[in-house]
Amino acid sequence: MKADLEQLIFDPACGSGGLLREAIKTMKKIYHTQDKQQINPCFVNMDFIKDIVSKSHESNIKHGDIFSEEINSESQFKYDFIVCTPPCIYNEEYKVKILKEHIIKRLSNKGRACIALRFSNEKHQFFNCQLLTINKNLDGDVIEKSNLLENNLLTSIASIDFAYRQEKAYVCNISEIKLLRKYQGCDNVGVYFIIGETKDKIINLYIGESEDIYRRLLEHKRSQKHDFWNNTYFILSKDNILNKGNIRYLEFKFIELAKQSNKIIPTNKRGYRKPPNLKPSDKKFTEDFFKYCKDLLAELGLNFE
Repeated sequence: MKADLEQLIFDPACGSGGLLREAIKTMKKIYHTQDKQQINPCFVNMDFIKDIVSKSHESNIKHGDIFSEEINSESQFKYDFIVCTPPCIYNEEYKVKILKEHIIKRLSNKGRACIALRFSNEKHQFFNCQLLTINKNLDGDVIEKSNLLENNLLTSIASIDFAYRQEKAYVCNISEIKLLRKYQGCDNVGVYFIIGETKDKIINLYIGESEDIYRRLLEHKRSQKHDFWNNTYFILSKDNILNKGNIRYLEFKFIELAKQSNKIIPTNKRGYRKPPNLKPSDKKFTEDFFKYCKDLLAELGLNFE
């Protein structure tokens, strides 16, 4: 993430200030050709790092517990970039939720954040972690995207969702299906997309639904029925609130959408001739879910247009 000199960078759990020190180094490398008198004042608020243990130095570091502080949306500062390696691991859901709320409240419009969530509390575990990025647009919409770092290498696994909605979408290469077990919620009810791209950029696509996405994808991989399979996309709800009627309706909608595309070849041999009957309220919820999931899938690379 490249920051301008006028932008504010913040770490809500800075510890000894390691990430902020790296931010200073990076900024100075980017702007090393400019007048030093212009650059140095930009880092005046970071000088506390050098004197962090000095009682005589009035710093802008606040000692406290981010997980117990009241979230103040009217904070004096809104930050353009937030970086963080928090003192919690990815499956401590309550702490991660509080941390994200703090960060979202403190992001400026068009602000971005990056959080590294370890898989365990053991030392040197940042070789295996979940990288969470949060983007806020001018309308105030918040989009979260997550990538998996395994043995210090970025995997194909990524997820994306809107911060305050239920819809969530994932993408994963077939070779890394088993790594999905590290992602909470991948065994939820949902709809999956098995795809493979031809040399002519035509996409072979199989669409299915399951009450356990992770288990169903493993079954497909063992069966080896889809010889075109390269990547997998799937959608689900964060709180696992979808029922069988919802996912069958979503499966129908996406199959019909794929049939209308000039660049997608649906490989489903059987399908529903008409959508399953849902109660009016349930149908409206599922239609909205379909609309948002279509946008999320497009962000990850599966575009039906």
